[in-house]
Amino acid sequence: MEELLQAAQGLPQNLIDNLVSYAKFLKSEYKPLVPDKDGWYRKPGLLKGRIFMSDDFDEPLEDFKEYM
Repeated sequence: MEELLQAAQGLPQNLIDNLVSYAKFLKSEYKPLVPDKDGWYRKPGLLKGRIFMSDDFDEPLEDFKEYM
């Protein structure tokens, strides 16, 4: 906290206003990580956009055609 106050000292008022707004934004977005029952810390949405499923995921496989 002391470091933040020292860094803000001497800044023009418009930059101090920006700093306060940013601090409020950070506080509103902060969500502490809570371990699950196994003790793991997981962040929801961490892999969003990185995992894809093919369009024919639910279609029967060619290898099993003779059994259907």
